[in-house]
Amino acid sequence: MNEEKSKLIHRRTRSPPIESQPSPDEVEQRQSIKIRGVQSRIVVAFITIGLLFSSIGIFVSFANRQKQLKTIALTAPFFKGSFHNQLKRFTALVIIAQDMDISQILLPSIRWGDGIADRAVLHDELFDVEHWNTFYPRLPRLVTYDPKQHYQWDATDRLLNMTFPGGFHGAPDQFLETNIKHRTMPYGVGGGHEMDELWIRYRQYRRYSTGIHNLPVKRKEFEELMSSALVPSRVLRKKMKSFVRGSNINGTETKSYLTLHARIEPDMEYHPQRDKCEEFKDFNLTEMLSNVEETFANTSTLTENEPPFQAVFLAIDRQNLIEGAPSDLARLTEVEMKGMWNGRSRVFSVGAESLIGQIIDFFIAIESKTFVGTPLSTWSTDVWTVRY
Repeated sequence: MNEEKSKLIHRRTRSPPIESQPSPDEVEQRQSIKIRGVQSRIVVAFITIGLLFSSIGIFVSFANRQKQLKTIALTAPFFKGSFHNQLKRFTALVIIAQDMDISQILLPSIRWGDGIADRAVLHDELFDVEHWNTFYPRLPRLVTYDPKQHYQWDATDRLLNMTFPGGFHGAPDQFLETNIKHRTMPYGVGGGHEMDELWIRYRQYRRYSTGIHNLPVKRKEFEELMSSALVPSRVLRKKMKSFVRGSNINGTETKSYLTLHARIEPDMEYHPQRDKCEEFKDFNLTEMLSNVEETFANTSTLTENEPPFQAVFLAIDRQNLIEGAPSDLARLTEVEMKGMWNGRSRVFSVGAESLIGQIIDFFIAIESKTFVGTPLSTWSTDVWTVRY
C-alpha cells in the first residue's frame, strides 16, 4: 500500500519532459520558410494590384474611346417639306454619318418641320429614341448634348420657335463655331439653300447606290433597319390606336382594316412630273371606292353579314380637297358618314395637314391589313417598301 502511494506521488511530482533545442541549421531553415511565405504573399499582392490597375486602365481607355466618338449635327434649323420628304432628308443624314464613320447624331439638332405652323418640332416628341438606339452600332445612336463633346454647339432653344418663310438660305444655325470647316465638335451637316446637301445625297443614294459605304449591309437591309428603328413615340402610338379603335364598329382595337391612298388631291394634278404619267392618273374618288367595294366583296369565306374589313382608312389631305376639289370632299364626307359595304365597315381619315397628322397617316397605313395605293405616288411606294 505504501509502495503504491509512493509511486502515485512520484508521478504527480515528476518534472515535464524538457524539449530539445533546435540546431542552428534548423533555425535558419525555419526562418527561410517564413521569409519565402511572406515574399509569396507580397508577390500575390503585387500581382493583384497590377491586375486591378490594368482593369482600371482598360476601363479608362474604354471610357476615353467613348468620349472620343464623333458626333454629327443637323446644321439647318429643321427639316422642310412634307413628312415624306423630311424622312428622305433624315435618311440622308444617317447615310452621311455612316460615310464619315460617325457613330453619333446629336439629338437636339434633329428637328422636324411642321408645315402648318412653319416651326420646328423636336425629334423625341415624334419618335421613340430609346427604341432607335437599340439598333446601335448598326445605325448611329442619338445622343443628348454633352458640353465636353459638343462645345461648338449652342445648347439653347433660340431657333426652336423661329419661322423661316423665305427658306433657309442665309438663316442662322445653332453652331457657336462660325467657320463651317472648323466644325468638328460636333460636325455640321445639312446646310445650304433648302438643305440641298441632304436632298442631293438622298437622290444619289436612291439612283446609284447598291449599298452604304461603311455599313456591312446592302441597300435593302439598310432600309429594313431604318424602317424598323424609326417608330412613333409612345404618345403618337396612343393616338394612332385611338383612331383605329374609334373606327371599329365594336369599339375595339383591330388591324383588320384596309388603307386606301387614292392621291386625288389637286396638287397631284399639277405635279411637275405629270406629263410622264398622265394616262395613269385618276381623280374620281367615287369610282375608286366602288372598285374597292367590288374587288374585296368576295375575297374570303365571310359570313353573309360580315364585311371584308372592319374599317377603311382613307389616307387623304382633306385641306387640299377643301381648297380645290369640292366634289371629292363631298364624297369623302358622305362615305365617312355612311361607311362601305352597306354600312358594315366604317370609313375614317386623320387629315394630313399637320406634321403629326402626316406621321400618323403613314404609320396607320403601314400597319393595316391591306394597302391599296398608286405606283404614281412616292408616298404609296414608300409604304409598300416598309410593309414588304
